[in-house]
Amino acid sequence: MKKHLYSALILIFVSIAAIAQDDSLAVIRAWSLDQDFRLYQEKKIDTGLTDFHVVYPNSKYSTSNTFLGNVGSPTVSTIFADRIYYDDLFFLNQYLPCFYTAEKALYYNTRKPFSYLTYSASSMMEDHMASVFDAMITENIRPDLNFSLQIHDISSKGQYNFQHIRQRNYRGTVNYTGKRYSVYGSFNANNQKSNENGGVVDSIFESHDYEYWEEIPTRISGSGAVSNARNDIYHYDLMVNQRLRLFTLASKVDTTQPGKKRNMAEPILSYTLRARRAAKNYQHSSPSTSGIYDVNYFNQTKTLDSVANFRLTNTLNLEFKTTFRGKIQLGIYGTISNEFDKYSMYSEWDTNYVAAVDTLVSPVVRLNGDTLKGIDLTEKHSSTYFSAGLYGVFWNKVRTDLSTQIYFLGYKAGQTNTRGKISTDVDILKKEFIFDVEVGLQNKVPSYLFQNYYSNHYLWEQEDQNLNSEIWTSLSGKISAPSNNFELTGNYYLISGLIYFNQDARPVNLDNPVNVLSIGLTKTVKVWKLFSKNSIVYQATEDPEILAIPNLVYFNSTYFNHTFHFASTGGELEVMLGLNFLYTTRYFGYEYSPALSQFYTQDSVLIGNYPLLDAFMNVKLKKVRFFVKLQHFNSIWGPQNYYAAIHYPHNQLMNRNQMFVSFGVSWAFYD
Repeated sequence: MKKHLYSALILIFVSIAAIAQDDSLAVIRAWSLDQDFRLYQEKKIDTGLTDFHVVYPNSKYSTSNTFLGNVGSPTVSTIFADRIYYDDLFFLNQYLPCFYTAEKALYYNTRKPFSYLTYSASSMMEDHMASVFDAMITENIRPDLNFSLQIHDISSKGQYNFQHIRQRNYRGTVNYTGKRYSVYGSFNANNQKSNENGGVVDSIFESHDYEYWEEIPTRISGSGAVSNARNDIYHYDLMVNQRLRLFTLASKVDTTQPGKKRNMAEPILSYTLRARRAAKNYQHSSPSTSGIYDVNYFNQTKTLDSVANFRLTNTLNLEFKTTFRGKIQLGIYGTISNEFDKYSMYSEWDTNYVAAVDTLVSPVVRLNGDTLKGIDLTEKHSSTYFSAGLYGVFWNKVRTDLSTQIYFLGYKAGQTNTRGKISTDVDILKKEFIFDVEVGLQNKVPSYLFQNYYSNHYLWEQEDQNLNSEIWTSLSGKISAPSNNFELTGNYYLISGLIYFNQDARPVNLDNPVNVLSIGLTKTVKVWKLFSKNSIVYQATEDPEILAIPNLVYFNSTYFNHTFHFASTGGELEVMLGLNFLYTTRYFGYEYSPALSQFYTQDSVLIGNYPLLDAFMNVKLKKVRFFVKLQHFNSIWGPQNYYAAIHYPHNQLMNRNQMFVSFGVSWAFYD
């Protein structure tokens, strides 16, 4: 605990010293690369107080989540439209909200060095300390060349036994933007080590009156603070994007018409290299005694499983952009890409295994025509796709985008993805309204790991799986009024052959097509200095136990905001006091398998119908921000049925007459 206190004190003292600095904002731009790293998307650097107290990555990812109760644990949103799907590596899906990836990398251009430090902690009790540290620095070496470094560190021991998580994320980016040639590069490294406790023993733990969190038994035990089971997740991601503006054709300027812009046309050739490696190692020293797993295929005394994927992607893109007098922009592009995949799986074999007497090995399991005696398997394959698109911007009011992607060679041959989007700005009663409509049709080939997976507790082969492709049809729309802090969204999905993990934690196709309809409304109301941000999502489906989504998710953040002005010094102190409220209706929550790092369905236990209440105070003094938060303070008097997932309760506020208080400080500076 002392090292966390020292870190917090150093940050606070350095932050106070920074208050004396000039508070004028440095000129800085930030953007990301979307759609195969082809499209620029401007991003805003947030240095305000709103939601500053929301520091946990899963809470930033989505308003409402299924997770294991501990910061940094595997996460899936209970709002269907927010979910991340990364079908090639199912075990990675649940970690992506917390991990750095090439898709989420930001690139910068700044006239002054810009950096920030953020530190937050929950609880002052050594046994349950949770801390989050975040730091970033970016600087332009020259006007067209920038680099940035970012570190994110989570250390959380958890409130319940054997929940310790340690996550480290690192990112480095570089971007050069010349007149003809540009290059973008990012390297992302993620490392997570998680103790697994299998959740609490009782599915409804309020039936016991435990004075201390340590008294609540868990399904996987351990020794001291170390669990008998652990997951290690590794994810490394390198991306380099180069683009060359081949030439520019432009009409002459008519000097008799001031302000008239030229017609322009230019082809752009780009090449992207991406290398990514993801791996998961699971070990359990006494799998037969936990009661979680039905079978041990290779080893009765211990589990040591690993699965890994290496992917190398080469993408070549040719884009032709035209501009007509600055009012109409049209573009067409074509892309050819190849993906090379290498999958590796290993499971340690018990040397005392005797085939004649071992009845726990499934007789239907095959590998090279023999009974399984452990796995050490490597398989390679590749896929090639072509994509093309059209886009246009008309008078800066109407934006269109149409694209299609077709895999025509290799493992994913036959997979397609077609999308179309139109967006327009309209002034109604002197207010700007933005209308967006997007349609999509996707045919998704089952990923390799859905068809082939070998481990001590879960095993399936393609000849037994025989999964069909998924067909996703989607329609979404959005109406927003930025000046009124209003947004209305609607999403409809029709999914045929949905692949999900059933009650045996095995991927299967859903026999019938599933429909999902969601309507979301976000509105912030202001009365004097009182703000109330409301977000409500309604979801409907005929298979709620398969998708594990509540019908209603409601979030409210109500706060009082006031800025104190000091006439003698000209300084300002902004203070925000508020309450956060989150509620979901009852739904069939997910079970979780530590061996797979995967959530799976169940239809016997309902969770939800419970409010989560947080109280917070945010303070900003020039470049320094502070917060203090009482998280889930209604757990003091509420019924103990607050579950983030089946067997996994949310954190509580009190233990041993001490409060589980969160606090944090952030300092941004630019010389």
